[in-house]
Amino acid sequence: MSAFAALGKQRDVQEYCYPHPVAKLLAGPVERSNFTFTIDNSVFALSSIFIGLLPSEYFVVKGLYQLKVHRGICLLNNVHEIPRGTGFPVVTSSAESLPTLSAPEKDHTLLEEQLSDNKTLLFPQCSTVIELSNWKIGLQDLCRYSPLLENLYYSKDTQYTFEFVLGPEESTSAIFFDQHSLRTLNGVCRQMETVVVFGVPNGGKKTFAKAMINNMVLAGRKPVAYLDLDPGSIDSDAPGCLSLRVVRKAILGEFFFWTQEQNKENLHRYYGFTSFADRPHYYTRLCHELLAHYKQHLEHKGIPLVVKYPCWIKGYGKELLMQFSRALNPKKMVYLTHNNAVSLEDFEIDAFEETDHPDYEVLAGFQHRDCSIVRGVRRDRGLTKNELLFRNKLLYFHQAPGPRF
Repeated sequence: MSAFAALGKQRDVQEYCYPHPVAKLLAGPVERSNFTFTIDNSVFALSSIFIGLLPSEYFVVKGLYQLKVHRGICLLNNVHEIPRGTGFPVVTSSAESLPTLSAPEKDHTLLEEQLSDNKTLLFPQCSTVIELSNWKIGLQDLCRYSPLLENLYYSKDTQYTFEFVLGPEESTSAIFFDQHSLRTLNGVCRQMETVVVFGVPNGGKKTFAKAMINNMVLAGRKPVAYLDLDPGSIDSDAPGCLSLRVVRKAILGEFFFWTQEQNKENLHRYYGFTSFADRPHYYTRLCHELLAHYKQHLEHKGIPLVVKYPCWIKGYGKELLMQFSRALNPKKMVYLTHNNAVSLEDFEIDAFEETDHPDYEVLAGFQHRDCSIVRGVRRDRGLTKNELLFRNKLLYFHQAPGPRF
């Protein structure tokens, strides 16, 4: 019996995520891998590393690499099953939490059946086999243009363009979803139409939006429109613009659109400021133009829409978002709350959050048909927003075909 066929025989233990997520990754944020290299589970080639994972093993990697699953099931961030045989480029940086790659938990009977099929294969005792390959596109050389970006991308002078986070001296923050977050994610994606992700600064809005997109692209095998309304977004490959883009390939690392194929369905509108306060009416007009483009060219194709609101949870900025939400009329809103949030690396809250601001008070006035509240996972970026926006400008002016920089 094949490994995939055997998986179909296991009990339906968890409704919200299949196959079984790793319990330790559900319990709380991890800072390093629980995987240890041995001669029985790893092969180091000239430009790649082959790894065999046992059930519940996971690792955290920093750097740039191409990921390919050769056997078994590999979960990204304890959520997404990575298709076998396809290479996925992954970009990570010190500005964001790192992804986790794991082998799902299984019952003992299933494991024995699967391993009996592996006896003549590489790492026969392992349920999952993964290959990480070097990926050189020039990002590591960005520090030549600015010392401020020296530690942004992995740039050690080693054989590989990536490094495993193993010991306590290398500890970092990894992406974390608890059980409630996974249930919310699964529920949103079952009948996904127009979904808004909203919440406090550095609360995980982008991570949750990306998880929804990857869920649809990987599991649903359908494209997703992504509308980023944050004028100070650090992810855009069109600096200074508000952007609507159609995502057709999963993005396993950070939002790095420079390597995504450009298509005519994408639309960018230049704003030129990082705050609504500079030109609020012009900002609102651009938001409506992007929404009109979606409704005219994409909605009738059955392409769902994920909208990431800026973190304007008070004042005039909130009023602008409330006005736009009436035109958008989303089916679902996911709110990343500061109440009971998970704080990583000594994250410091602001004065607004130190006082009592219930979630219903923040959400009052927004147009939506259903709202789920998920606790945020918060960490400082390590670099300021201005430094990351400067990074985007460097990438824009130094990009070359390939893509390379």
